[in-house]
Amino acid sequence: MHYEVNCPDDGNSGFYLRGRYEVQIEYEPLSQNPPERRIGSVYGRIAPDPALPRTPGQWETFDVTLVGRTVTVVHNGAVTIDHKEIEGITGGALDANEGEPGPFYIQGDHTGGLKFRNITVSVPK
Repeated sequence: MHYEVNCPDDGNSGFYLRGRYEVQIEYEPLSQNPPERRIGSVYGRIAPDPALPRTPGQWETFDVTLVGRTVTVVHNGAVTIDHKEIEGITGGALDANEGEPGPFYIQGDHTGGLKFRNITVSVPK
């Protein structure tokens, strides 16, 4: 999955993989969220490492690969989650059927102003 996102200050949204695993998109004050709930995390499960500089209001790229329950996240060209297993669904999941296919979906922005572009899906060979 590839997508580009422009998240304003105080923005909060997410991009769901298979409708079960949320890759967090947010620029709320750092004091509001622990690392595993900040931009580029698998919400509540895996914090990005390294955490990149925060750039609210600018276009950013995400390339996310999910195979089974193993995820890799590349944020602005840097690997921030490298082949980590997701230990269960994240909040807002459509269901708990982790072994089944599911949709991609974008969580509604809690504050407004979030923009997406260039969303593409590719299947590994």
